[in-house]
Amino acid sequence: MITEEEEIDETEDLNYETEKITSHAEGTAALDVALRYTEQQPDDLPHNVLFLKRVRDNAARKRLSAKKTNNFRFIFTFSYTKYTKRKYCNRQKIRTRGFDESPRFRPP
Repeated sequence: MITEEEEIDETEDLNYETEKITSHAEGTAALDVALRYTEQQPDDLPHNVLFLKRVRDNAARKRLSAKKTNNFRFIFTFSYTKYTKRKYCNRQKIRTRGFDESPRFRPP
């Protein structure tokens, strides 16, 4: 016999939703708001402000490094594709003009 508690546990497992991951940009914006709030409080201690600044700077640094990584991947993919396409087109031109193929040349 299934008790009511076990039935509730089973339904909670089925209704479980994945938690949305906060991006570095959203985290930086939220920490900016928290920092402004903390600075406006008259009874706040300076080390609390410094802690929030450090956390905000880390989030901003991670956001910038993620942008650089994505930019590097795009540049590498684009240049590699451009190079291989040019190499293949040059081989096609050589093949159609009636050149003698060198021993190193192998058609794709």
